[in-house]
Amino acid sequence: MEIFIQFLVPYPLFSIRYSLISHLRISLFAIHYLLYVISHMLYAFRFPLSVFPCLLCTICYLLFSCFFPLFSFAAELRVYYVAVGQGDAIYMELPNGENVLIDGGPNSSNSTNNPLIYFLESKNIKKINHVILSHPHADHYAGLGPAFDRYEIKRYYDSFLLGSSAAQSFRSKATSEPGVTVVNTMDYSSGYTFTWSTTTPKVEAVMLHRGDAFGQTPPSANDVSLVFRVVFGSSTFIFGGDAGGSGGSYKNLEGWMAGTYGGGVESDCYKVHHHGSASSSSDSNFMSKLNPRYAFIGTDGIKYGHPTIISMDNINVYTSKAEEKIVQEIKGKIYTNIYPTYLNGNIMVGTSGDGKYKIQTNYAPTPIDTTPTGDIVDIPPAERKTLGYVNAVNNKFNPETESMTIEYLLNKSGESVFRVYTLAGEVVYEDKVQNVPAGSPLRWNWNGRNSNGEMVASGAYFVFVKTPEGKEVRKAVVMR
Repeated sequence: MEIFIQFLVPYPLFSIRYSLISHLRISLFAIHYLLYVISHMLYAFRFPLSVFPCLLCTICYLLFSCFFPLFSFAAELRVYYVAVGQGDAIYMELPNGENVLIDGGPNSSNSTNNPLIYFLESKNIKKINHVILSHPHADHYAGLGPAFDRYEIKRYYDSFLLGSSAAQSFRSKATSEPGVTVVNTMDYSSGYTFTWSTTTPKVEAVMLHRGDAFGQTPPSANDVSLVFRVVFGSSTFIFGGDAGGSGGSYKNLEGWMAGTYGGGVESDCYKVHHHGSASSSSDSNFMSKLNPRYAFIGTDGIKYGHPTIISMDNINVYTSKAEEKIVQEIKGKIYTNIYPTYLNGNIMVGTSGDGKYKIQTNYAPTPIDTTPTGDIVDIPPAERKTLGYVNAVNNKFNPETESMTIEYLLNKSGESVFRVYTLAGEVVYEDKVQNVPAGSPLRWNWNGRNSNGEMVASGAYFVFVKTPEGKEVRKAVVMR
């Protein structure tokens, strides 16, 4: 648990941060009471010359009492999109010290060869307060079985709709575990709000879909996906399992939510439905109301062709508008603020409830997690080395009279590739330079033309640089 104490008299003079083992609790009331006890003990025992320490403790006690309202705490919510292959597993650490697990991925092994179990063991987990099964498909429930075997589960959420015999077997196991409180979502109405943390701000989980928007026996288990919108102050997340959109083979659950809740679905952080399939993130009304700034996709990048270009294109319309931009090449196109787990490993998103997010890719958990709070960062995937030196010169230019230049340095000779993308991820120009020598500064110029020699429109562009040593992206602005 992270505690930040700021003394606000008359303005923040300094900040003290304590990184504590997650199960340790420090209470202001306990400190307050301790000072009270010490002062009275000193008085009661009447130590020689005790008047001075007694007076000191009493003053501290009074000061603490007076300034108690001025102590501010930066509680933090952390969401982890765990890289479990072709499947979903989301682990959350709530600001009150409790935790949540949404789905468990496809691996049913009760060993650390299972990526979910490895993740949870690395974080020294003993208990999970809330476990949610979005819908009864094996790539969502299989990993929950060993979680029930290993950890104390307090509450289990499920619609109990549909499901194969294997899914029903898991459900029987989950509901028969000692000490588990079963939350049947069908006992609540869609739109019901669960309060997961009463901290300031609170963490509320709004159940947008309880499972039966299309009846209790729709054609696919995807159609009964539970959808939760998690709200922490100004920070918002949405988790919707394999919810379908328009034009696909599944029911349009996205369209149903847009029609039912309107702007109530808006969420900064979008756990992409159905692993980025073409049948999800496809309802234009839903996507416009969702208006995500960041998107996270649980997929191995191979099976079923997930994530699909069409799904990422639909998402990128909105994520590319975010003020904070991290660009990444996915399946040959440049996308903004879209994070598939097969490229980014475990992804940690931290927020203090102020609508700002710290995103760390390739997150490696440790039993005592002291990852600092900070601004948005991007740690590139382990397999993607970055270039040691790349510089964009004159990257705000008028193509009628000027050009921009990329300066770079190679330690290894080979081919260099340059691609210019629009913010929507469309390639407007590509150039390959063969047999680039190593050891001396190099320059590449772009005159603001597309591959047909036509001058591009005014606006912002991304210049993607790929060499034998790695990849980098720089921004360019064309002004006419």
